[in-house]
Amino acid sequence: MNTRILFGNFYSDDKIGNFYIERHADDAIAKITRNNTGGIFDSILNPLIAAMIPFKVELGDVDTSVNVLKGKTETVDEFIARFVGFMKNSYIDIASKLGGEKSEAFIEFFPRGKTEYTQITKTKMPTITTRINTAATNNATAIGTELTTKLQSFKADWVTVRKLQLKTKADLKGNRTERSTARKTVENCLIAAVRFIGNKYPGEEAKCLQFFDFNLLEGVHHTGGGKPNEGIDGATI
Repeated sequence: MNTRILFGNFYSDDKIGNFYIERHADDAIAKITRNNTGGIFDSILNPLIAAMIPFKVELGDVDTSVNVLKGKTETVDEFIARFVGFMKNSYIDIASKLGGEKSEAFIEFFPRGKTEYTQITKTKMPTITTRINTAATNNATAIGTELTTKLQSFKADWVTVRKLQLKTKADLKGNRTERSTARKTVENCLIAAVRFIGNKYPGEEAKCLQFFDFNLLEGVHHTGGGKPNEGIDGATI
């Protein structure tokens, strides 16, 4: 016997995202409301509706945070793309100013040639930008002030961009932790509703499933013919 099904919080699974909890709860509210003749389900319906208000507000915060995080991630990617593009475009210029591709000074910038700059990951950026900073400083007179300044700036700019991204990720993680209370309240209300309906119709599985579509906790399921499955009450999932 799986006692968690009987007494535990079967909505607390980490694999059940907030979106799935929300749509499952919205669906349950609609079905319970439709069958709430004479207010017979008010004791479970009203608390669930009330719990969904702060939960939905916090889901809005999640969406905002995700968009912000996406923006910061793209900024990091754009920075790398700009850096790679600049180094490729400066290849010939640096070579000509330092005595050619085989000179020791040039190899400080391109120890593996252009190919090293074709696929640079975030983990490699600190090492590469530090190397470029050092090489530019060592060869400042030969390559000129403008190019030296630009090459030196990449190191500090990378630190700034990366820190901003990591801070955004940390903020998002913190927001998710703070939102857990609202979600847990919704989960408890759903559990109470499921058990209330089960107690009202003991042993009548089909009847009870008219109020809850648990497929909505996992995503859309389709039949072999490609048509959406239907719930017990005929509602399209």
